[in-house]
Amino acid sequence: MKNTFLRTLFLLSFLLIDLVLFAQPYGSGPGTDDENGTLEGDDLPAASINAKLIWLAVVGIIFAYYTFQKSRLAKLSK
Repeated sequence: MKNTFLRTLFLLSFLLIDLVLFAQPYGSGPGTDDENGTLEGDDLPAASINAKLIWLAVVGIIFAYYTFQKSRLAKLSK
């Protein structure tokens, strides 16, 4: 019973923190138009991840090779 209560409490607190973390700031009204009539003003440009995709692929291949070798050695030692 205590374990279920703690898990539920942890889940609810995690969801609440997640909601607060990603919540948008409330502006001056619905739509939050600025003085120029544009919605939300100027946004920052999107971050590019293209340069990191090659490193991500290399690390993924190395991890897959390591996992395969580890499982192969475990089967051979049995």
